[in-house]
Amino acid sequence: MCGIDFEVIPSTNSHSECLESIRRRGPDAEQKIVEVLGSWSTRMHSTVLHLRGGECVTQPLVNERFALLWNGEAYDGLEMGRYDNDTSALFHAITIAQSASEIFSAIRGEYAFVLLDRQDRAIYYGRDVFGRRSLVQQLSSTYLRLTSAVPAQAKNAIEVPATGIWTVRLSDELASPVLIPWSHLNGIPRISRAGEIESVLNSTIQEFEGSLGRRLLNIPHIKDASTAHVAILFSGGIDSVILAAIADRVLPPGVPVDLINVAFENRRFVSNNPTTDPYSVPDRVSGMVGWEELQNKVAPNRRWNFVKVNVPAIEYDEWKPHVLQLICPSDTIMDLSIAIALWFAARGVGLVENIPYQSTAKVLLLGMGADEQLGGYSRHRSAFERGGREALLEEMQMELDRIAHRNLGRDDRVISDHGKEARFPFLDEQLVSHLSSLPVELKCDFSKPRGSGEKILIRRMAQHFGFSDQVALLPKRAIQFGAKTAKMESSSERGDFKLPILKYPDNQSALSQILEIYLQVPGQSIHSITNIRELSSSPG
Repeated sequence: MCGIDFEVIPSTNSHSECLESIRRRGPDAEQKIVEVLGSWSTRMHSTVLHLRGGECVTQPLVNERFALLWNGEAYDGLEMGRYDNDTSALFHAITIAQSASEIFSAIRGEYAFVLLDRQDRAIYYGRDVFGRRSLVQQLSSTYLRLTSAVPAQAKNAIEVPATGIWTVRLSDELASPVLIPWSHLNGIPRISRAGEIESVLNSTIQEFEGSLGRRLLNIPHIKDASTAHVAILFSGGIDSVILAAIADRVLPPGVPVDLINVAFENRRFVSNNPTTDPYSVPDRVSGMVGWEELQNKVAPNRRWNFVKVNVPAIEYDEWKPHVLQLICPSDTIMDLSIAIALWFAARGVGLVENIPYQSTAKVLLLGMGADEQLGGYSRHRSAFERGGREALLEEMQMELDRIAHRNLGRDDRVISDHGKEARFPFLDEQLVSHLSSLPVELKCDFSKPRGSGEKILIRRMAQHFGFSDQVALLPKRAIQFGAKTAKMESSSERGDFKLPILKYPDNQSALSQILEIYLQVPGQSIHSITNIRELSSSPG
């Protein structure tokens, strides 16, 4: 995980200051390069969190033609060994390739990047197909900034759309961004006939093991059993217990894992329940149950550190302004309530068996992407009840199409603020392809009640691993409700309300112009790689 801050201004102007938030993302190395290209001046500032290869590689990587700023993990698509540094391998591939865009379109993994091509006077940039890393843009005819994080009051800031590779030419003015669509969005295997869950259970477990293996086995010192190198955001919900169970099958024996469980002191909840433990929130209760089954029944040979992250209301108040700055350009109450839970989880300060504990894990596994692919939202059930199978397929396809346009960039910004890296096993490209190839009836069954009909494939997987029905059939609960960050200050708060501090009345016209540029560019959606309607065309 790294921090990217790339700026282009007229050569007669002065560059803005480097952001402290970029430094916090990469505590192991830092470099800033300023150079003039004709009438333009570029500032390239990069920080590095070393998680791949034997030696830390300082960025930007430069040669006579290219300069690369890379924030991500390449699990496949480059010629490299498991323990090689992916930044070095990527830069080598770029220098010998006929087309840099072909290199990026072949990579499987979470990433964002900026590539300066001095020879062609062009800037290439983008995010992976699911938008799992943050890259925020500010653009005008005389200014371009591409950065992992921006100040809360930054003007014209938008997340870079994850629809392909974007390029801007350095001419007399900065040209409008041009899209190079992804070229690897075909060839997904199809299963034309529905079958019983048992028939695909083993292959699905293998795909999950591959996804976790690609995200865990390249971590430096992963075999060191003296400390935890991996943490899981652990609510005890089905997504988190599956991640824990699969991680146990992948990690070397004896390596401990931190299970991060967050609970907030919600003043309204406490005032209504004065005799109750303020941290006895739904996620704490279910997390304890899941942890006990992990350590006593499912995976008793591994040390599972159940980290109770208790957040007093006064500490929420203290850090709220900082998190508000990090989430920009995201700007709703729901953005804050989710992001602040992730920020405290990533900090990893809590209690293990009532003893103060600081998580040392630099990699945090999260379950984002499970609900979209496996029918986990209540709106999936509503679609099925409204229009049957076809309406459900349409709703799930729409969910998958817009994953890249949701909030993974926001989540990356708040987690990386602690010098830690978020990894999303459910959004592994190979796993997504596998799940998309399965008939929808194997993923959800809304003839069953809430809690057992959603995400039936991984619920059956949990039972297969040995979890009780109390864990395997626990209904979905969003983190802001499970950890009690929702409605912290008022019962009338709605998640879609705008945060007043983040309104930008003075720059809406300019922002609209930028959005217009992106909306005019024909691109490919996620629909191209995972067409649920086609892949699930047979009702059985």
